[in-house]
Amino acid sequence: MHFRKDRLARANGQAPPVTRLLVQFRRDTSDSRREKLIRGAGGRTARRLRLIRALAVGPRSGVTLEELRARLRSSERVQRVEDDGPVSMAKSANDPGVSEQYAIKQKDDHDIDAPAAWDDRTGCATVAVLTPACRPTTPT
Repeated sequence: MHFRKDRLARANGQAPPVTRLLVQFRRDTSDSRREKLIRGAGGRTARRLRLIRALAVGPRSGVTLEELRARLRSSERVQRVEDDGPVSMAKSANDPGVSEQYAIKQKDDHDIDAPAAWDDRTGCATVAVLTPACRPTTPT
């Protein structure tokens, strides 16, 4: 089941294709410089995501998403480029260690009832999956 399946899923059960990218720039990149880089790569800003310091960027006419991705990734000012698309959710935990979590399911019913909540869905949540930036490690 896909998150917000009623709006995002196609008749064949597949999610719609990704049409935008999430782009995160280095902190010292000004808004005007970001816009110039996006236009120069053949993109257009679709949405600003200030809390995560990123922009949702789509390709301009005549530019493929793959071309836009490659051009943005080649800039030293860009930290990260990821697909902006729907994320699927599981109706049950896919963590192999879930059975070892004492608060998930207890015989005396003093647990957090998480499995029951996993079977419900809400229409009021927006979810972002963020991955940490890759940083070089210093040998110790």
